[in-house]
Amino acid sequence: IVLEVCGGCGAIWGFSEVLTIRNSNTQHTWRVNACTIGFIFFIRYLLQIRDFIDHANVKNTGTKRLVQIFAAKLVLEVFGGGGAIWGFSEVLTLRNSNTQEEWRKIAATFGAIFFLRWCLQIADFVTGNDPNHKGSNKAVRLFQIFSAKLVLEVFGGGGAIWGASEALTLRVPDTQEYFRGFAQAVAIVFFGRWLIQMKNHVRDNFGADEDRIRFLRTYQIFSAKIILEVCGGAGAIWGFSEVLTLRNAETIHTWRHIALTIGSIFLIRWFMQMQDFIASVEHANSGTARLIFVFSAKLVLEVFGGGGAIWGFSEVVTFRNDETRHPWQVTATVVGALFFVRWCLQIKDFITGSNPNEGANKRVRLVQIFGAKIVLEVFGGGGAIWGSTEALTLRVPATQEFWRFWASVGGFVFFMRYLLQIRDYVNENMNDSYKPVSTSKGGVEDEGTPLIV
Repeated sequence: IVLEVCGGCGAIWGFSEVLTIRNSNTQHTWRVNACTIGFIFFIRYLLQIRDFIDHANVKNTGTKRLVQIFAAKLVLEVFGGGGAIWGFSEVLTLRNSNTQEEWRKIAATFGAIFFLRWCLQIADFVTGNDPNHKGSNKAVRLFQIFSAKLVLEVFGGGGAIWGASEALTLRVPDTQEYFRGFAQAVAIVFFGRWLIQMKNHVRDNFGADEDRIRFLRTYQIFSAKIILEVCGGAGAIWGFSEVLTLRNAETIHTWRHIALTIGSIFLIRWFMQMQDFIASVEHANSGTARLIFVFSAKLVLEVFGGGGAIWGFSEVVTFRNDETRHPWQVTATVVGALFFVRWCLQIKDFITGSNPNEGANKRVRLVQIFGAKIVLEVFGGGGAIWGSTEALTLRVPATQEFWRFWASVGGFVFFMRYLLQIRDYVNENMNDSYKPVSTSKGGVEDEGTPLIV
């Protein structure tokens, strides 16, 4: 009833605004259209309940069945895909008068992607192809299913409440914040449902325990990497350029382009790493090529990122303000310098083939590893969200506190991950009876994301 009845109504209401068809002159007409669609989907909903209770087996096939299914899908998934992005961006206060056109383009792009998906689904229906056939890659199929579900059901669940409440004139200036909170609560419920659905899908489709463990490990690694390395790469450049006073009012646009370019490069690198991990590709390249590949990334993520993490996270937790700006600038610069020295020593170890773990005191080694990790991954996790959202122009004065909250949440999640990593390290290196699960693949682990068992 949320996704299909409210969602059908909200899809028409939201997507008509995305396409600029709905304006002050046509507002009433589109309200009637949206409510009519909502009423039709409500009748459909009642019929679905009747069929479910009666265990009715729908016999009609061919053209009639195609029209029934794909007329609904056109509204719920194509218009709803674009409308979900449009509505939920307003729920989260990301869309405002300054970012209206950017979100219009994003929503229209999602609508186009879901339209292509809709066309492919019709082709499969007509030809009788099963997208779940045995030859399909399970991990790719999971990504296809749950990326669509994230937009249509999680964002769409919140967006459905938001759009339908406006179409039905329930949401007015006096009730705006009430419906915002309600829409966010619905989205959280649907996000929990989405996670449970994903867990069940993995259980049912990744038969062996080893397959499930491998998938969950892939998810753990790359969900952390997209924040720490992709967002972190952009945030490192953005934050450290301000630490060094290179970024100011005159150069802000130049540094925004540089930060976003670095973020794009790290996103491509992230996809390549995921492909290598899934395909179990062992990196054959070594020597100079491998050194450049590893240490150019480390320069951005660990040296610039170390200083940027201190700079960004000090602002997230409100330690850095106009009065304390200079001390935090010195602190961030010193941390960046320490990580630069560490980076140089790592290059030396790489060239000479030295293993820093050989002969080292285990407790000293623990302090070395996790002293770096708390800066790069805990402070860096929160700072990556904080810095990259400003670089992407998502964080503006109106959304400042919203992004402060989510950056703090990101920092807390990575802190819990950090504590679990310490536990695993102690068990693995100081407990002779401990037997860790082997997950090393394709040089992913040796680039600095130890895993959680």
